[in-house]
Amino acid sequence: MEVRNNWPVQRGLHLNRLPWWAYALFIPGVYLFGWVLHLIGVIPG
Repeated sequence: MEVRNNWPVQRGLHLNRLPWWAYALFIPGVYLFGWVLHLIGVIPG
């Protein structure tokens, strides 16, 4: 139980350790990932 309760906190601390360029690449990465899914046909429209 303790490990499960501490997991979100540990994940939050891990996200806080990311460098600035990780945040800069995150949004374009999500956009490109959605674009690739659209090309494959997973996302209609």
